[in-house]
Amino acid sequence: MPTAVALRKAQELGLDLVWWPPPPFRPSPSSGLRHYTTTRKRSSTTPEKQHVVQVKELKFRPNTDDHDYDFKMNHAIRFLAEAIE
Repeated sequence: MPTAVALRKAQELGLDLVWWPPPPFRPSPSSGLRHYTTTRKRSSTTPEKQHVVQVKELKFRPNTDDHDYDFKMNHAIRFLAEAIE
């Protein structure tokens, strides 16, 4: 409604005319959902024959106790034996 018409109508009714600025732009919640679903579709269409590399790490520090050292060493031997098979 034009401002002049709104002002005249407010004066006829004995009311004050107050201008309220429009809210800032906010994207609709559905656009976020649309982005989420499109990225999910994109990630689900990845090739199934990808080679997955699994990295295992063992840290030996100077203060590692003898029992802990042996335990970690046995884990390393088991990991390497599985990798060879």
